[in-house]
Amino acid sequence: MKLFQTGKMTQKGQLTFPIALRRELDITEGDRIEVVINESGEATLTVRKKQTLMDVVGILSTDKEIDFDKVRETAQDYVAQNYKHGGNK
Repeated sequence: MKLFQTGKMTQKGQLTFPIALRRELDITEGDRIEVVINESGEATLTVRKKQTLMDVVGILSTDKEIDFDKVRETAQDYVAQNYKHGGNK
């Protein structure tokens, strides 16, 4: 078992992990840390890697041909119509 120095909780409730721990666990910006606490109060941390669209392409299959240019255009139109100046509707 490896032991690392402790992290620090900020005033905003964010936890900072030491660089050695981030490297050991391959934690990068955007990753999520899942915390499971067992009956005796011990916590287990699991790194959930950030996923991109390319990571999930092909999970769902279809017999239909997909026009990705049309999908991109539709998504851009939706964002343009529903989100103005970086804020929500």
